[in-house]
Amino acid sequence: MSTPTLYMLVGLPCSGKTTYVNDNIQSTDFVISMDKVTVHLGAIFGYTYDEMFEKPSASDDTSKKFGIAVKQPLEWKTWEPYVWDLLEEPNLAFMAVMDFIWSNAQKRSSVIVDATNLSIAGRKRILDKFPAHKKVAVLFDPVSLEETISRVNGRAKRDGEKFIPAATLKRMHDSFQVPTLQEGFTAIVNG
Repeated sequence: MSTPTLYMLVGLPCSGKTTYVNDNIQSTDFVISMDKVTVHLGAIFGYTYDEMFEKPSASDDTSKKFGIAVKQPLEWKTWEPYVWDLLEEPNLAFMAVMDFIWSNAQKRSSVIVDATNLSIAGRKRILDKFPAHKKVAVLFDPVSLEETISRVNGRAKRDGEKFIPAATLKRMHDSFQVPTLQEGFTAIVNG
């Protein structure tokens, strides 16, 4: 029996991660797409993908649009340099859904995590969930900030969704940490 394998995609938005999954998926792969989880969970609560990440302004009546906003605990932080307000009900549901997904994924022989996975700390939280799996980072080389912004804006214009503000992309770009074998990966391959 072969060793179970976790493939963790690592790359900025619009770097080709989901295209890579679509081009390489096997029928036995268990794919965890953070975008798809966000879209489906948001739909349950009546939010678009973009609204799931929207920070209510101080003047917004968040009780009508968002429910109760709560502070993001420090240990959840990845590349964010400050604490964001999150939507309590969707966020609690998101955590419950992810707990279920992670526990199910641990039983699979081939798991693909399709998300940005930009920080060492964020990757560690996922790697630690798979102690019996071989761990492969699939790296999508970072491009310039200008190219990332252009790609994201093009996707948003083409698809009408998944807009990420330039300031957020800059923080992501500036905080991107290239994966290393010292993190616990058995291999790092190009995506």
